[in-house]
Amino acid sequence: MKKTIAVLMFMTVLLSCMKDLGNYEYRDIRAFQITGVESRYSVSISDRLRIDARTDLGKGEYSAVWFMELKETSGTEVETYADTISRELVLDVPFKYTVGTYTLHLKVTDRQTGVSKYAQTTVSAVTRFYEGYYILKETSSGDTEMDFHTVDGEVVEDLLTTMTGAPLEGAPKTLSYLNDYSYLDEKTGQNVVGSLIIPLSEKELRTLSLLDMSQIRTHSQWFFEEQNAYPVEKIHHFNNLCFCYGMFTENGLFTNYQCAFWEMYSTGKLSTTPNIMSDGTMEYASSADVCYFEGAAYCHDPLNDRFNYVDMNGTCVPVQQSSGGDELVFLGGIRDEKNNLVAVYERQDGSRYWKYLEADENKFILVHQGDFDQGDVFGTASDYAVCRMGGTYLYALSGQDIYALNPANGYNVKLQFAGKPGGEISYFDTMFMVTEDGSGDYNHFVMAVQEGDNYSIAFYDMIGGEPISGQGPVRVLKGKGRVKTLQHTSPQKQSNGVGTSSYSLHY
Repeated sequence: MKKTIAVLMFMTVLLSCMKDLGNYEYRDIRAFQITGVESRYSVSISDRLRIDARTDLGKGEYSAVWFMELKETSGTEVETYADTISRELVLDVPFKYTVGTYTLHLKVTDRQTGVSKYAQTTVSAVTRFYEGYYILKETSSGDTEMDFHTVDGEVVEDLLTTMTGAPLEGAPKTLSYLNDYSYLDEKTGQNVVGSLIIPLSEKELRTLSLLDMSQIRTHSQWFFEEQNAYPVEKIHHFNNLCFCYGMFTENGLFTNYQCAFWEMYSTGKLSTTPNIMSDGTMEYASSADVCYFEGAAYCHDPLNDRFNYVDMNGTCVPVQQSSGGDELVFLGGIRDEKNNLVAVYERQDGSRYWKYLEADENKFILVHQGDFDQGDVFGTASDYAVCRMGGTYLYALSGQDIYALNPANGYNVKLQFAGKPGGEISYFDTMFMVTEDGSGDYNHFVMAVQEGDNYSIAFYDMIGGEPISGQGPVRVLKGKGRVKTLQHTSPQKQSNGVGTSSYSLHY
């Protein structure tokens, strides 16, 4: 009997449910879009950040919230959290964070349906010194100075004297750029991440923060032991090598393992003992002749007459014998499907020849080689450069003309530069940058000319390694002094080999 009653109750409930046609209100989910948010923005700290976001929902039909993705480090733990910075669709707020790269999110919610959509962008917080062109130059007195040109045309002349009180003593040597550098601030005990510009003369160096041009390291402070064991004239340059930064010297390579891009921090200091080569060699040198590719470098070792390969961890590997005693005049790297190098040598009788090499990590493959004809402009050139990206060219300066030679097939041409500033060519090179979203891409031929104590630096767009026919320079920088070299700095330039950009350095 109890079983019969239970079955009847179940059937009653089931039938009542089947008869329930519902009393629900169904609404269409309205489609809407978020527009006006670009993939990347750059803002100077303490300035206002404005993003003109838009939606096709009517006023009052939506709510909006912007939140910044932040990270907090405690020991080895990294915690990510969100900081709400505005509830207005159009963002217009003072930027209150420190120098760095941030991810910013926008959430827009349809008040009627409760449906939300999101937009995301990257914000690079910089100071006026983070983005622009640093020019290393020789003064009329023979010392070393530096100018800074912003991308907006502002110029800070004689930056070393302006910020530190004096130029560097001695003629200019090179200008290094560490865009991904961490170090321990011994005054505060805090780890600091930033970018450095490092001008070197034959007698001195300065290590300046792009945050405020304050000096971060003296020469002895690069090392764990406070000593001046390696005179400045033996240092050639510094560079990020992906998972470390390196100091290239006549005494070998010194590295510090770090990668701030991947939150791998360090004290930023170096051992007073150089790295030992993978074959056990302890006495070797790095000359000023070096080629950088993404996360690796190839250096000439004049002490052992060979090339050395330096990988992303700072490991030095001998590649091959170099020249059999002939002098290396020039070494340049070409970024292609494979990394290629062009080397120019001079024999004791003064004749020159070239080698075109394909670099396959710790070995070279000889692709082509040949002698320059007697009296040829390439064999008697006063200076050389290569097309770093987009063309296979060795460039040669002969008199006041620049020629291009394709070492793969022998084709050569005299280059034409529309609107070239008047004066004597004192420096030339090529430079490029490739970014993830293409917003900062360029490929330039760069030429500095001198008229007395005045310089003009012209930047030309290139196609296939040649300036675009009939097109004048896209940028011209002017100042006083004789140009030695330059570096382009940008918050979009991240540690080569692990970042979202690749670019050329000028050594």
